[in-house]
Amino acid sequence: MKKIILNILFLTIGISLYAQDNWNEPTEGELEDSQIVIEKNRSLDLPRATRSFRQVPKIDQSSDSIRVNFSWNEITPELSKLKPGLRVLRIKDEPIPKLFANQVSAGFGNYGASYLSGFVGNKRDRNKSYGVQFYHKSFNKGAVDEKYSGSGYQMVRPSARFFNDKISFETSLLYDRTNNYAYGSIEEELDLNESFSRDEFQKKFQTAGAHIGLSDRNIEDYFTYDYDADFYHLFTSMNTAETNFNFSLNNTYNFRGAFGAKLNASGFISNYNYFNESQSYNRNLIQIDPSVVYKLDQIILEGGLNISYDNQSRTNISEVYVYPNLNATYFPLAKTYLGIGISGDVRQVTYKSVLETNPYLDPSFILENTINPFQLTLKAGSNLLDKVQIDGSFEVGTVNKLPYFTDVRTDNQSGNELLQSFVSIYSDNLTELKSSILIQTDFGKNFNLSAKGQYLSYANDSIDALPYVPKFKLDLKGNVSIKEKVEIGLSVYLQSKMEAYYRRIDFSSNLATMTEIDPFADLGLDVRYNLTSRASIFVNANNLLSNKYEYYLNYPNRGFQILGGFTYSF
Repeated sequence: MKKIILNILFLTIGISLYAQDNWNEPTEGELEDSQIVIEKNRSLDLPRATRSFRQVPKIDQSSDSIRVNFSWNEITPELSKLKPGLRVLRIKDEPIPKLFANQVSAGFGNYGASYLSGFVGNKRDRNKSYGVQFYHKSFNKGAVDEKYSGSGYQMVRPSARFFNDKISFETSLLYDRTNNYAYGSIEEELDLNESFSRDEFQKKFQTAGAHIGLSDRNIEDYFTYDYDADFYHLFTSMNTAETNFNFSLNNTYNFRGAFGAKLNASGFISNYNYFNESQSYNRNLIQIDPSVVYKLDQIILEGGLNISYDNQSRTNISEVYVYPNLNATYFPLAKTYLGIGISGDVRQVTYKSVLETNPYLDPSFILENTINPFQLTLKAGSNLLDKVQIDGSFEVGTVNKLPYFTDVRTDNQSGNELLQSFVSIYSDNLTELKSSILIQTDFGKNFNLSAKGQYLSYANDSIDALPYVPKFKLDLKGNVSIKEKVEIGLSVYLQSKMEAYYRRIDFSSNLATMTEIDPFADLGLDVRYNLTSRASIFVNANNLLSNKYEYYLNYPNRGFQILGGFTYSF
């Protein structure tokens, strides 16, 4: 066995040595190049399947039915005769809170002041409301020589309104009376008791009028309208009078889509009497303003014309004015807007509107409408946090036939004294510059504030300021409510200086000079204490600085004024 193993071992060693002996001949002993190809060519052949579907046999329901019989005993219960007491459960409606729409307020103050105002009418009604409003406030004394500078105003206005879901119709009557005294004529050296009576200084203005209005209440209609018409007759103690009918017709068409249209018309037809009613003439102004509106997502564009027909018999001249009316408004945010406009127009001037500006006019006042051929308007506004509303505007344009007032003293031949009045002078080619800003807050009933600032300037080649036109005005108002018992209101009014023309005519000279009216500030305070939900007491104080400032030359205002009173609602 050992020999066999040794022979195998020697044989193996010999073979290995022989393989290494051919190391120098690399071509011998190598593997030949070869290629192996693996082919997969298999197919699975299955026999065709044959399927035969057989209908499931129906279940045989021909088995005999089983008859089932039931039997029971009918039981009729015997009950005692019942007579239930049935009552209807009535649910009470919540009581409607009482409405105290009627109110009366009265009071007294210094300078012989008396005050009375109120409204009496119907209460809740779904289709109508009616009532009468009245107001009275007078001062028996004034800043100069007491009774020679008193003033007063009275007004009564009955009204009615009828409405439903679609339309609203309203009508009212008006009577008001204003009286004051031309105390600017009083000079220190005059002996009033000997030279003049009080009635010679008194100026009274009375107006009787009526109003009707018709408007559309459904603002979602494609066509909406708002019509108003007013008639009044104004007569004065200076033997001047004006009869006027004015109207305003506003029509809006909202087409389906982005387009819309407006067709507005306004104007007046009047007759004016002056110079002790010895002279009179008719005045007519008709204005038509058609326009087209295009609305985008954030932009509203409006383009149209302002067409005016102006006629008066005094000059026998009829004129037609046509001006563009272009406006664009952009809304960058939900409650923020920017706007620009270019337009021209004719501004209405009536005897009533001028008297409201200056009640000391001379009876020979001539009326002309103001022409505004060009005006550029820029405006912007925003609402901050739904609490503060800010609006601002800037306007520049040209105006013609703009009236302004000149202070004139003329000789009273009976007493050879100088009496004062105001005459009007019209100026042309004026450059008008106006800007304003208004800030209003809404913090509920407890606190609110408003501030309005205005800048106004007129100039041309000959003048740089109009008389009695302040360049700057600031009006501040605020009110505070404390636990619904005490209400406090504060007002501040500031005004810059004004220029005034002063002309003294004594039939021997006619000299005119320029003078200035000083700037002034007026502070007011209102306090109201609610005794109950229906009754309260109040105190109104004006001119807290007791500054006898002048708004018209030689017409000083009253000093510190206080008025207290009582208000009751029913």
